[in-house]
Amino acid sequence: MSLSNNRIKKIRCSPDCPKLKTLFLQLNDLERISSGFFKLMPSLVVLDLSTNVSLRELPEEISRLVSLQYLNLSYTNIEELPLGLKELRKLLQLSLESAGMLKSISGVSSLLNLHCSLELDMELVEELKLLKHLKVLTVSGGDANVWEHFMSIPRLASCTRNVVLTHCEARAAGISIGPTSSRLQGLTIYESNIREFKIDQIDQKCDDDDDDESNKISPKALSNTTCNFRYLVNVEINECKGLRDLTWLIFAPNLVTLEVRDSPHIEEIVSKDKAGSFFMNGEEEAYEISMPFMKLKHLELENLEDLDSIYWSPLSFPCLVKIDVFGCPNLRKLPLSSSSASGCELIIYGEEDWLEELQWEEEDTKDNFTLKNIKVAAVTGSSSFNPQSQSELELRKRVADLEEEKRSKGCAKTRASSFRASCWIPASTSKCDSPVPKNPSTDAINTAGFKRKCEWR
Repeated sequence: MSLSNNRIKKIRCSPDCPKLKTLFLQLNDLERISSGFFKLMPSLVVLDLSTNVSLRELPEEISRLVSLQYLNLSYTNIEELPLGLKELRKLLQLSLESAGMLKSISGVSSLLNLHCSLELDMELVEELKLLKHLKVLTVSGGDANVWEHFMSIPRLASCTRNVVLTHCEARAAGISIGPTSSRLQGLTIYESNIREFKIDQIDQKCDDDDDDESNKISPKALSNTTCNFRYLVNVEINECKGLRDLTWLIFAPNLVTLEVRDSPHIEEIVSKDKAGSFFMNGEEEAYEISMPFMKLKHLELENLEDLDSIYWSPLSFPCLVKIDVFGCPNLRKLPLSSSSASGCELIIYGEEDWLEELQWEEEDTKDNFTLKNIKVAAVTGSSSFNPQSQSELELRKRVADLEEEKRSKGCAKTRASSFRASCWIPASTSKCDSPVPKNPSTDAINTAGFKRKCEWR
């Protein structure tokens, strides 16, 4: 059942809802939830309270939600987690993203198999070290020192599946990514001055579970590095003015989506010179690596003024179905040949002039692809040719309004990327993450009847 975006301020009732499984209360103005509200919801599995910026506490009676598995408190101002959370033995996923007033996570220290998402600081890192049963983490933050300290703790790093870095003030030398990062599935970076991702190199292979040669860059390459991001599937880079390239992505053989926007100084996605420097002695064999991006399905490049190369030679893209290019005037050639996307229908979206001036490896190469003039949706301000649904636009506007409200009140920094958490869409669909029920509308309770039983203000 969804009661989201209804400007609800207070809930004063004790509804008898024995069969209710899903309750969405996000995007309201909740200030208080009565102690009796959760007493008679023994079957509730999913509870979303995100984006209620005036909500500062939860009743201890939340312990009555004995079936609860998913709890979203992102974009709230919860100061402390109720002790009652310790009783929720079935709780699997807890979202605390942009809960800027949270002082401690000690309330969940005894929970088993917990998937948690939160914004990092040094104190929280120390508390996370005490969570013996933590399984999966989604972390965010903007302090490079906190990030590197966190990733230096193998047990925590190995739990981390998704990372969001915002307003990250990195040191001049850049940020190190090494063997402890190898389990990442998603990486998002916003408005950061990161200049470089440093790849740690040592003389042994990364410690992975399997030996699937098809997923490796090459035996020779991996003999000189521990970095093989074989689980990384989504990378999103936004407004990173210090970056010049993303060469480290050659270590992500299963990348599915790559989106790079508003980073004007990126010159190459993969640099030939830097790729060689990652491997032993810079020998010519370094370039005998398996082709990167073999699993890539969607490539989006937007407002990259200095970009002039994606890769130095044509690649095979057996899974690629869409390339979006907008605002990249110096990118005159794509790494495509007539056989690059054999077996799939690749559509290339771009501005009309850019499409006409594209250079091709062979005369008939472009006949193998569909070229379409990109349509900029004025209502979204986006270069995407697919206009967003109206409901999503309304939610995005609401989140943006709440972000501005938090900033004006001097609250912790927030970020647009947490929109996914606010709408309770899991960041990952990997086999290690339990999916959220797909059809909350099947709950055996009538929404109107529920409203009549309660006092909504």
